[in-house]
Amino acid sequence: MPETNGVESAPRPLHVVIVGAGIGGCTAALALRQQGHNVTLLERSELARELGAAIHLAPNANGLLKRLGIDTDNEVGACEAEWFSHYLSNGELKMPPIHVGEINRARWEHAWLLAHRVDLHNTLKYKATESSGHSKGPPAHLRTQSEVVRVDCEYATVQLKNGESIAGDVIIGADGVNSIVRESVAGRPVKPVPSGRSAFRWLIPRKTLEDDPATANYAERKGNMTLMIDGPKTLVMYPCRDNTEFNFLAIHPDTQNLTEGWGQRGDKEKLLQIFDGFGAEVKALLSKVDPLSLKIWKLMDMEVLQSWIRGSTTLLGDAAHPFLPYLGQGGGCAIEDAVSLAVVLPKGTRVQEIPARLKLYQDCRMERANNLQEYTREACRSRERGGPPINPIHTAYGYGHDEFFHSSKMYREWIEAQTPTRPKIMPLAITAHSMRELPSSCPDLRGQEFISATIAFRSSRTYLENLFPSSSFTFKLPDTIAHVRLTFTSYTIAGQQKNRLHLSLNGVKYTAKTGEIHTGDYLALVLSDDHETLISDRELYGIPTVLCKFETQIATDHIVVKAIYHDQAIITFSVHDLNETEDPQPDNGNPVLTYKYIPSLSPPTPDVAYKIRFPDNAHTQGFASAKSTAERRYGTRNATLRFEDSVMESSTSPGLLSGLSEILNFGVDYVEVVKGEWELLKRKAMVVV
Repeated sequence: MPETNGVESAPRPLHVVIVGAGIGGCTAALALRQQGHNVTLLERSELARELGAAIHLAPNANGLLKRLGIDTDNEVGACEAEWFSHYLSNGELKMPPIHVGEINRARWEHAWLLAHRVDLHNTLKYKATESSGHSKGPPAHLRTQSEVVRVDCEYATVQLKNGESIAGDVIIGADGVNSIVRESVAGRPVKPVPSGRSAFRWLIPRKTLEDDPATANYAERKGNMTLMIDGPKTLVMYPCRDNTEFNFLAIHPDTQNLTEGWGQRGDKEKLLQIFDGFGAEVKALLSKVDPLSLKIWKLMDMEVLQSWIRGSTTLLGDAAHPFLPYLGQGGGCAIEDAVSLAVVLPKGTRVQEIPARLKLYQDCRMERANNLQEYTREACRSRERGGPPINPIHTAYGYGHDEFFHSSKMYREWIEAQTPTRPKIMPLAITAHSMRELPSSCPDLRGQEFISATIAFRSSRTYLENLFPSSSFTFKLPDTIAHVRLTFTSYTIAGQQKNRLHLSLNGVKYTAKTGEIHTGDYLALVLSDDHETLISDRELYGIPTVLCKFETQIATDHIVVKAIYHDQAIITFSVHDLNETEDPQPDNGNPVLTYKYIPSLSPPTPDVAYKIRFPDNAHTQGFASAKSTAERRYGTRNATLRFEDSVMESSTSPGLLSGLSEILNFGVDYVEVVKGEWELLKRKAMVVV
């Protein structure tokens, strides 16, 4: 690492040295390249070629690859997991096939895909190293036949087998289960240990199965994940390469004297002998194995590391946390590690900050990786004792996560902690920091007419959960598709039209310190052009209100709204072809949760910071609600909603514009327009929780 004497005059691109050019290493190279850094990939083999067969790209991994610019459908040839079939070892179905594709699309933001490891690896390698100008950042430099034999963690230097030394600013050990870098980071040898199991792997063309009546039923459904279990013996088959090939995995007790590694030649006769107790149709599948392509490898486990970092060196993927193949999360976890590293090492990172930022990376990743490792071991134990092959809680923990959003939130909090004298402001869900305001009064709307228009839509839970002001708030469901309501309300005071726009996150729970749980809808933001209620909303009642201008068109059959903040359109909202209906939507009366925060004049401790629960929602004023007469209700399927990209940021509410622009709209659930009159206005009883 270059000598800086503790001071660096100006940030520059980092030189990142990655040891290992497998899936994890190439993903890290691509992500760090896109941050503008110079990356050197060191691969011990001659061709930097990925071994093995197929790989699960669960929703948590697929979403990250798409963020990095990988078209998993067209560039990788991945196919979506559509069905799950669980067979007994005799070949009979244990239960009817489950249409998991339909279930997954309703729950997860990204698809569960099945791909060939070589295709994924080739795409990542190309994207990381290509120099055509289509990729962001300088191309990574891949050096093959570059075996690392020694690592100096403090000075970020590696020595190759040929005696050459390569110095960088940061070293990333992505060199797999038999990592050289890990020993230097741990300060002692940390070796993987046999798990007591081995696994055969092979591929068979789909047509081969279709052409044989004895095996054709296993190939009749596209995207079919098939599982057969008999005690410690597990046979898994699933398609890849656009459903043209099947990948097979046959796990069994390790009775052979195998060395470690993926590329060992398997013995077909031994495979048939081990699975001889399975049914005739299953053995017909096994008989189609090409002996020349059959591979076997010893499944290894490893103790949990106490640390992944030392100095300017860290680990990712199997070098830090090797996985058994029971949850399909090993490759995905390495992809998550790579993206997390890129988040905490953005362009402009100073060399002297690297150790602290690597510690932040470890804080982002270690608990989740260790949990997934243990869930994988539990899946193994459950199958071998005849229990359920899949724990839905563990599946949801794996799928329902977006490491980019998670690490980004922890990174922002880490940055804020470096400058503790900067006060926060309401609304905490969207904005970062600003000055506080003083409360004022609330007008009475009795007898006034109102019109409200609600667009309920689906969005990304993994992004929206980063809008919560504390970790005590979570969504009730682990699904990565969440439900959101945007409600526009227009009313008249003293002859002047006033407008409000509420952004509510549905299905939220707050866990108090006592363990008591409160559920409802979290009010993330209110935009209002009503000066009279702005300050009382924010400071008296904890309603996260921001002053905004509106351009509106309100007619019998349509409503068009544009919210404008600091001369920038931030939300555009329209509903057309309104038809009268009598049926109200079901979720307008939920309790509402918000968070009251008033900064102290001597940060970082605030004067006020607590959670508030209101018993129900309303069409007007956030929680300045009323008993009303809903004269007419309207619905439509013709609605548009757009969170506009911001070209600049507000100086008084930094983070507001960019925070809104990142909210995704996956589609409209429903539209409801209500016209009526307020009969009584009062502040709803609120409870500090």
